[in-house]
This record gives sequence, structure tokens and C-alpha cells, in this order.
Amino acid sequence: MPIRIHGFSTEIQNSRIRYQALVDGVPLWIELDESITPRSAGNFFVGAVLLHAMYEGQEIHLDESLPVSTDYLSSIAALQSIYCQWNGKLKQVSIIACEKEDIVLNNDSASFFSGGIDGSYTLACKPEINFVLCLNSFEGREQPDAWLNLIRRQRDFLANQGKTLLHIASNYRQLTEAWGVSHQFQHGIALGSIATFLGFKNTYIPSSFTSDYLFPWGSHPLTDVLWSGNDFRIVHHGIDVSRVDKTRKLADNPELLNNIQVCWKYVDRNCGECHKCIRTMTALKFFSMHSVALPELKDIAHIADFKVTSVAAVPFVEELAYLAEERGYEAVARKLRHRVRRFWIKHHADELLKLLVGDLLGPVVRRMRRNTWSTYKVHVTNQQK
Repeated sequence: MPIRIHGFSTEIQNSRIRYQALVDGVPLWIELDESITPRSAGNFFVGAVLLHAMYEGQEIHLDESLPVSTDYLSSIAALQSIYCQWNGKLKQVSIIACEKEDIVLNNDSASFFSGGIDGSYTLACKPEINFVLCLNSFEGREQPDAWLNLIRRQRDFLANQGKTLLHIASNYRQLTEAWGVSHQFQHGIALGSIATFLGFKNTYIPSSFTSDYLFPWGSHPLTDVLWSGNDFRIVHHGIDVSRVDKTRKLADNPELLNNIQVCWKYVDRNCGECHKCIRTMTALKFFSMHSVALPELKDIAHIADFKVTSVAAVPFVEELAYLAEERGYEAVARKLRHRVRRFWIKHHADELLKLLVGDLLGPVVRRMRRNTWSTYKVHVTNQQK
């Protein structure tokens, strides 16, 4: 039985326009500034349900009121092949929709941005970017009031930089996580689909990882570029520069450096205590840099207490270990590398256990770890549980 996307409607309120449709009767929406003229709305809605459909093996049917760009359908076909290689539990599915030969309506450059190091580095490197895309489904969904505070602050900051902030809101993450889809996978599809929906001439997706440390992940240099169409580009930017070197680059742009928002705990300010804040403060300390957005790190030895809890965290801890060694803190570097080794031993022990007993103990292990992400059905790979 196919997944039906139907009942499309638009509503304008307070200079913002909401595009909404029903996914088998459940509302799914995206909200933009009214000033933006997007391409086919079906692009966004297909991206939101794609992984759920691939896991269930269901076709996606869209009403005639929701056309999909022809170039978008070509991108989806290529992307599905890669996703199926990453996760053998996924199946390629058909998308039944009216096709539309869209043209680019926004001949500008844009970049996704939340105030972090990766996005700030992209803005520093690409002065031609004049629209900055802030999406609530990453940092903003659990702290809506704080998110709006951040949007107001960033809007003023970016206006002083000669750039326009576009606030994008959606409930797609609530739906996809209810379907059991991990945001570690879904976020790349969300960024690509929204980029094709908005249709800027160039859209930059800041890279989180470097070319020497790549693995299946939602936003990836192999897949991000495939969202590009005949007359517009999606660019995965910054893959050749590590996070600490991106931080060092921001010394050349003190306005961006003083604007950074990296915290895991708060959306509109930095706590100065969480691992991500400490990580950034450590890099600043090593480079003798200062940002008014973060307190100064008092004790370098504090970073040796880092816990490495995922594959995604490994490169950032290794970067700090190299930097600590370079700056003469050999004891700190040794402790950080010891943390990484302990993580890999545990990680490979878990993989060996899975090979021996399958996933029989999976539910018990997940309950013991209390990791919300581990309860999802759809991960980037079918080994990632």
C-alpha cells in the first residue's frame, strides 16, 4: 500500500507562508519567509518521507497539487542506490507524481547556518553568500523560545554583515522520528530537499568531517552534491579543513568568531561547560584566540576528561590530541588518545557480540545504554545500533 501525500494547502500569516500536506492523514509542513518564491513544493515532502518509505518498501504517491521537479526525481533515483548500499534493510521505491520542469528563481547564493564553527567558516570563505538558512529542526525544536531569541540575534548580526537570514521552520523531524528514522540519517536528506525546494543558484552545506574521516552519514560529500540540478548547485563545503583549523581561520574574521554558537545545552548562548563548548574553548586556548561568546578555558588538563561516545566524536577528539601535542601538552594528548582507544575497544567488542549472537541482546543493550538514538529503526547503516 503506497504512502499518500495529499491535501496540499498554503497559509500566509505575519509575512510567513506555510506549505502543508497530509502524509496518510498526518500534517507535515514547512514555513518560510513570504518573500521567497520556491520551486515545486513536492520536493520537500518527498524528502521528508523517503527513508520511511524505503524502510517499509512502500511507493510514494503525491496528489496533482504537489508536483515534483524533474531534476529532483533524477537526484532521488541516484541517492536511493547509495542509501541501499549503506543500509541493506532499505529498498528502492517508486515516486508517483506530476513532474515539473522547474527553473531557478533565486539567482543568489545561500548557506545553511546555525552559528557553529563549520557554518561560520563557510561564511568566512564565501563572501558571495547573501542568504543564510537557519532551520529549526536541529537546535531549535526542543527550546522554541530560545530558538526565536537566537533567530532575532542572528538576523541583526547577519544584516550588519550584508546578509539576509531566512528562518525555516518545519515539523518534519517530529514525524520522521515517530516513524523510527534517525536524524543522523534524515538531516542530510532534509537539507538537500529544502535546498532544491528553495532553488538558490548555489547552496552550501557546511561539512562536519574531513576527507580522511568519512563514513555513511546524513550529510556527506558523496550525496550532498547529487541534489544539484541542471541550473543550480548544492556544494558540500569545507571537507578539506579540520574543525580546529576552521576555528583558527575565524581569527581573520573577529565578527564571526564573536558570534559562534556551539553549545549542546543551550540554543541561544554557550554554557561553557558541555563537551562541545570545552572542545571549542580548548582550540581557542591553544591558538591564543578569544571569543566573547565563550569564557576562557582556565585549565587545559580539563579536556582530558572527555568521553568519546560515538564514531562521529572520534575525529574531533583526535584533532585536539594532535593540537595538544603540537603545543607541548603531551600528557593531555596521551589521555585523549587513550579515550579514543577505549572507545574503539568497546565499539569493536559490541560488533563482535553482534556477529556472535545477532541482535538477540539488542533491546537489552539499548535499554542499559539509555541512548534515544539507538531505539530508531532506520539508521545510516544497518550495523549502527
